[in-house]
Amino acid sequence: MKSKADFCRWRASHQPFHWFVEFYGVMHRGGFDVIIGNPPYVEYSKVREEYRVQDLATMQCGNLYALRTERSLDLLAPSRWFGFIVQAPIVSTQRMSPLRELVHERCGFSAYATFDDRPSKLFNGMHHCRVCIVLCHTDVRSRQTLTTKYHKWYREERKNLLALLHYQRLGNVTPGDVIPKLRSDTEQSILRKTLSRVATLGSTITGERSDHRIHRDIETTVVSYLVARPTGNLVGAAWKAITADWWETQRGRFELRASEVTVSEAGGGDAGAAARRLAALADCALLPVTEAAVELSEALVRGGAVPEKAESDAMHAAVAAVHGVDYLLTLLSHYGHVKTGLEHPVLV
Repeated sequence: MKSKADFCRWRASHQPFHWFVEFYGVMHRGGFDVIIGNPPYVEYSKVREEYRVQDLATMQCGNLYALRTERSLDLLAPSRWFGFIVQAPIVSTQRMSPLRELVHERCGFSAYATFDDRPSKLFNGMHHCRVCIVLCHTDVRSRQTLTTKYHKWYREERKNLLALLHYQRLGNVTPGDVIPKLRSDTEQSILRKTLSRVATLGSTITGERSDHRIHRDIETTVVSYLVARPTGNLVGAAWKAITADWWETQRGRFELRASEVTVSEAGGGDAGAAARRLAALADCALLPVTEAAVELSEALVRGGAVPEKAESDAMHAAVAAVHGVDYLLTLLSHYGHVKTGLEHPVLV
């Protein structure tokens, strides 16, 4: 710039910020003692036109809260504390693996408490507000990782919610790996044994007849076509016909179950259609969504068995598996991500 006046105009228009300039005393002493916050849960792609971020290890996470976490750890003095409230995927999704790896590298102590947004939520007025409270200490001379169960709670519990948090210490944690939601040594032992198995689920299924009762969980697509109004669409008509035929001729052979996920999905949308779907499910025993089902659902997505865009399908499968259901009733053609080689819709 040619003059001080030019510099003053540039500074007024661009409003630059530099931590070392704005907090010279703090940064000169090595950084902040404590950083706490609730960063924005915003995709970086939505603000990239306004400003660009460079040279951060968490760029591929794609969300501002990951970038803010990394920057905050940069600004901390050695052996100091950090605490953020961020979205729950920090502990479980593959996309957030670089952030978990960074926290493991920079922090000797880390604790994760996760909270669902049903039936109550930490932040009222927000939708899909599943969050995680992250607490870290940057002394890496010793390592300890803590986790909690996945909290589903009612608003009456709010005043005691944090005071009653129970943390479970995890064993060896691989940098970047998923942080499981656990509440006891027993659950951690079950998870460890499950992950150590090399056999697939298919290897435990037999085609031989037996005297065991068979339970069948109903996925939402089935009941949707069952009660759907007649349509001129050939594919839709075929699905409706197949569903109605099974419901009339085969239903009596099974003890039908419906998960909370199915009932919740069936109750959405048009009020009239929702009422017909719920009426069809009225005689089905209800399967609750347990913490184990949530963990399994996340594992199915994380392992690539079900794509992220089909998380609800993973939950259907997980609930059925956790409750020992023998079959999951669904229109297989509904699952575009399942490669079967079948050319026609079929109930499985």
